[in-house]
Amino acid sequence: MIAALFIVCTLLLVLGVPVAFALGGGTLVAILASGNLSLLALPKTMFSGIDIFALEAVPFFILTAELMTGGALSEVLLRFASQFVGRFRGGMGHTNILTLTFFSGISGSALADAAGPGAIMIRMMKDDGYKPEYAAALPIMTFTLPMMFARLSEGAVTTLAAGFINRLIARAPLWPAAVQGVIILLLFLPAHYKLWHNFPVWYHLTFLGCLIPLTIIGAALVPNRLAKIRT
Repeated sequence: MIAALFIVCTLLLVLGVPVAFALGGGTLVAILASGNLSLLALPKTMFSGIDIFALEAVPFFILTAELMTGGALSEVLLRFASQFVGRFRGGMGHTNILTLTFFSGISGSALADAAGPGAIMIRMMKDDGYKPEYAAALPIMTFTLPMMFARLSEGAVTTLAAGFINRLIARAPLWPAAVQGVIILLLFLPAHYKLWHNFPVWYHLTFLGCLIPLTIIGAALVPNRLAKIRT
């Protein structure tokens, strides 16, 4: 069975058949060669692989990008970003990065960025004299920056909420929130140590360095009358 799968799949790949069809054809021949499996297992396995609810977000993100582009939102963001960095040398590249950062904050998806303003920016950079390789590589590298900003924003909001709730429950001054911030920091340290080389250093330092201060700030946002602090 395994030999039939390997031989047929390799043969189809050599003949230039697309990888997906080569794998499907090899699997079909392997099932027929074994004689112990039903042919219904092949389509059942194929559809179970794509029957994932989260995959529905991909076409909707692309649709959102197309609607934003058709509604001139991309052009508005482009002009807005150009007012800040368009005057500098390499202004089109700076405008590209800033526009995609703004757009990612709206769409929340790198796929939507690639389908929407990414295609527009690549075309504009090529018309402005940039090499096609550079025009295509810059948006791809830019997509990761807004995602890190989104993670920092989520972490900041969650930490503020943790400090806020801490003071409501503890009904004490700010020191319980500070202790909670230290505990949160200790819990995040192993994860950031493991992923240290996957993200820039400034991302790790910003995320970890703001945990304790933001927890205290979140606790300080609670009015004294609401906290009913015990003396």
